[in-house]
Amino acid sequence: MKQKGFTLIEVIISIGILLGATITVSLIWSGNATRIQKIKLYNNITTLLEQKTIELELKYENAPFGEIPEELSGDFGSDHPDYSWEFKTQEFEMPDIKELYSAGSEESFMNETLVMVLNQMKEYLSNTVKEATITVKTTVRKKPVKFSVSTYFVDYTQAFTLGGASPASGSGGSP
Repeated sequence: MKQKGFTLIEVIISIGILLGATITVSLIWSGNATRIQKIKLYNNITTLLEQKTIELELKYENAPFGEIPEELSGDFGSDHPDYSWEFKTQEFEMPDIKELYSAGSEESFMNETLVMVLNQMKEYLSNTVKEATITVKTTVRKKPVKFSVSTYFVDYTQAFTLGGASPASGSGGSP
């Protein structure tokens, strides 16, 4: 006599296979949901950061450095209640590149002249460029998240002179 149906072992194996497939699908689904949340967060922050950067650049693009505040902060209103922003400025500090130009050169006159020009350029850039950092902040799972971007304001009205000459004289020599 032959019985039709499944044995207990076959049922347990099929339940195990079904359980494994269900766990695999749920892990994949969970990973995708997390990725979608991250993408949404990064997209929001990128959009808000770009918006605030453009707004502040337009507001202060031709303003004298004295009118650009050292710090500002705020939020994005009811459209994005979980996000806030900060704006901080500081003096631009040009890296010291004299060693790069003077290395390998044997003429001391050339080195002294180059060092003088580089020092004047460094001083000029320090007076005509201001660095600003804009930061967008939010909280994800009780952890603060910050993204920042730096931009530079340039005062194009200041004249560049070499050797202390006045801009009108056209002379490159020392006084």
